[in-house]
Amino acid sequence: MIFFNRNQHGQLGTGGHQDETLPAQVPPIRGEKWIDVSLSTSAVGYTAAVTEQGHVYTWGGGSFYRLAHGASFVPMRVLSLEDVTTVFAGDTFTAAVTRT
Repeated sequence: MIFFNRNQHGQLGTGGHQDETLPAQVPPIRGEKWIDVSLSTSAVGYTAAVTEQGHVYTWGGGSFYRLAHGASFVPMRVLSLEDVTTVFAGDTFTAAVTRT
């Protein structure tokens, strides 16, 4: 995945909170391939993404528990979700659709 723009909450997943004026790659997760991504448009930005293996990763602003872990500048796996096909990053929540 490649992102650029404002990054004050780490929502771009590039490892920091500096704005990216040029496209920057989110470091790949070992053995995983991204298949879906959703970015929140709320004031506290965050991102949720799904891998081919059905794992969910979230990063960015972690208020309202929407990441299922604390704030993070890099993708962190949500261990309580498995077999996911798509995610949605809402203003104050994250939704996931599973295969079963």
